[in-house]
Amino acid sequence: VAARFQEEEPRALYTHCHAHLLDLAVMRFCDEVRQLRGCLSTVNQLYNVISASASRFSIFEAICKQNGDSKMKRLVSLSRTRWTVRHRAINAILEKLPEICDTLEVVANESSNSKVAATA
Repeated sequence: VAARFQEEEPRALYTHCHAHLLDLAVMRFCDEVRQLRGCLSTVNQLYNVISASASRFSIFEAICKQNGDSKMKRLVSLSRTRWTVRHRAINAILEKLPEICDTLEVVANESSNSKVAATA
């Protein structure tokens, strides 16, 4: 959009809105802090191992139901561009940590894919 404005009016100045600037600053901070970068990488791997496969996700759902979880909460993918979504992703992991650990244990013991089993 900014490029099209610039084509029409070369004197036009492009500025980000404050919310976008804050988002960019938070994202850069997350990328700069080694421990935080590692934590977010782990959150992303947890999401990928469980949600990337229908069979692994069904194991996760079954464990949630077995633990009496009536309000099934989905795991949330990390957004590369929205830090508020990252907050939801981390909260989902924290709320479902026992179920996630149980799911990873089942996947590690029963998966025929050695790479997935090792990752779990």
